[in-house]
Amino acid sequence: MYLSDLMNFAVILTPSNQSEYPNSLMGSFVNKSTQKRTLRTLLICVISAPFVSIACGGGNDSPISPSSNSQQSNTGSTGIGLNEDEMWKLMGLVRSLQSSSFVSNALVKTTSGSALPGTTNGHGQFLFTDTSNHGNVQVEIEKSGFVTRSVYLPWSQSNTWNDVTMIEKNGTFDYDFWLQFVRNQKSNPGNFRRLWRWDDGSPNFYIRLADDDGTVNMSSTDRSVIESHLPRIVEHLTDGRLHVRSIEAGNLDRREKGWITIQMDDEKFKGNNFKGFALVGSNPGRIWLKLNSGGGCTISDKMNLRIFSHEVGHALGFSHIDNGLMMPSYSTPWTCQHWMPTSKERSHGGIAYQRERGNEHPDKAPSQAPSRLLDAPRIFAH
Repeated sequence: MYLSDLMNFAVILTPSNQSEYPNSLMGSFVNKSTQKRTLRTLLICVISAPFVSIACGGGNDSPISPSSNSQQSNTGSTGIGLNEDEMWKLMGLVRSLQSSSFVSNALVKTTSGSALPGTTNGHGQFLFTDTSNHGNVQVEIEKSGFVTRSVYLPWSQSNTWNDVTMIEKNGTFDYDFWLQFVRNQKSNPGNFRRLWRWDDGSPNFYIRLADDDGTVNMSSTDRSVIESHLPRIVEHLTDGRLHVRSIEAGNLDRREKGWITIQMDDEKFKGNNFKGFALVGSNPGRIWLKLNSGGGCTISDKMNLRIFSHEVGHALGFSHIDNGLMMPSYSTPWTCQHWMPTSKERSHGGIAYQRERGNEHPDKAPSQAPSRLLDAPRIFAH
């Protein structure tokens, strides 16, 4: 590294305009005199230790401004003559999804340019700089006690921190349960399914009163049970992140975006012992219930409330588990009791609904918009 490069490196580390940075991110760059002292210190540190990638000052307890970096990528030209606003930056602020606390000392890797792995500081920040624009790139963040997170972030000349959250493996998060509930590992071990959650805000529900032959088989009692219990089921399965937008009833075969249709139909259950089907996370969605599957329920007529609640879980994108509402009917005899999700299902459902539709194992954001992902029907049967 030449002296001119070191000078350029030091200039990059000094904010050119203090007012454009929030005070919370300014750290030691509080005023111009401090900036000058910092510049002199950086020049001394860098020149005296040219082979050290992080040169003096700050430490993990000080936030960094968008113009000071802990890792610099020198792809292409040396950047001599470029001011701070002309440099390209890859910036992130990493927090715990559950607690919003900063994630420090996390390993940050990107495949763009010649940027080497770096780590987040004590305020969860990371910053790479370069003389070239590498576009939207994949960034992978690892730390013990967290699920490895992969996101796509832009190289930019703006000074904007990209928020990144990591799922923390704390006392309330059960990773093995997550793999069953979200990744379908109970039903299909080794094949980690994408997160196929509902993707269009809160859903509308349509109670279809007649089957495909036009025979009305949804009793007024069962319709009333669905209308009164459905809001609580949806809210608890998603930890309050989804609500029932509306409930309508009729004889139409409604297949509209934003709607989940519920119907009773024996035709779907001929030749099997199942009591319910659902399209998993599909929009428009559909739930089929077997007639006369009440199982002695006193609050319903021809349906079993727990089976119905279970199928709503599938329609919202969740899979089978060992114990709870989403436990399959072949695992244990079902009654109409315990029709509400467990607290574990509720908390993990809330985490799932803070991730993108199409999210991949272990926690990778999809590379394209959810609407462009293949969305073939996926049917769960019970």
